[in-house]
Amino acid sequence: LSPAAAAQIPERSLGLYLTLLEGVNDALLQWPFDKPFTLSVVDQQQGPEDALVSIDPSDSTVSQEACPESFWRPFGRNDACGSANALSYDQLYDRKFIRYGAILLKAVIFLEEIRPPRFASLTIEENYLSARFEWLVPDLQDKIRKVREGRLAFLDSEKFYLSSNGYRMMLRLYPEKGKGFVGLYAVLTKGAYDDELRWPFNHAYRLEVIPPGGRPTIQRTTHPGRGCPDIAFQKPDRELSEWSCGKGIWCGARHSSKKIAPFFREERHSSGTPSL
Repeated sequence: LSPAAAAQIPERSLGLYLTLLEGVNDALLQWPFDKPFTLSVVDQQQGPEDALVSIDPSDSTVSQEACPESFWRPFGRNDACGSANALSYDQLYDRKFIRYGAILLKAVIFLEEIRPPRFASLTIEENYLSARFEWLVPDLQDKIRKVREGRLAFLDSEKFYLSSNGYRMMLRLYPEKGKGFVGLYAVLTKGAYDDELRWPFNHAYRLEVIPPGGRPTIQRTTHPGRGCPDIAFQKPDRELSEWSCGKGIWCGARHSSKKIAPFFREERHSSGTPSL
């Protein structure tokens, strides 16, 4: 909060600014900062009308002209970005912005994702501690049709951690990898704990397609170092590993026929079960 110089602004005003500071997790974040935000002086009377400043870093007039050095990864602190005339002194005293000698400020950052991270469930399977993640894929017939029309290539699951402080990955499904086949793959993704983990990833994992109605599960097991490039299991240096590893799973004529059999009529679960 800063008083604006009277020589620069016709009436004396208060300025509101946001400054990015260096943080311990900066290496894990995407830069430049691109989240819209608002800064406000809160009107503390009944039926408040706050003095509001709205900033969108993705607006080129903001990121390239008004605040060109404000949203890159900070080393120390960045230049501030905001408004020099958020509220005039006349408004400050005429309305209830001051209460008991204090003003109330508010910053709101609009995040794209506010959900907590997903985790696989831990189970004991064949005397191994295993992590299991199930992914429900709805409207499969429609997705197969879009693949055949060239409007869809694959689907990605949510990203999930195998355990607390563990590896982070996701599943990738090709609804029609080839005639009679679906493709199911596991992809390592950049996680918050990668620097503390052992690389390359060396846990065997099983990928399954679970049909409805108690029919036998179609499954394939992958062992790192057998059949997939080594790069698929190295520590990711970007959001997604360059390679995924999995199988094209044969589903027979039921998948290639025009009439979708019961195996595909219902929603399908896909799951990954790495042994830890």
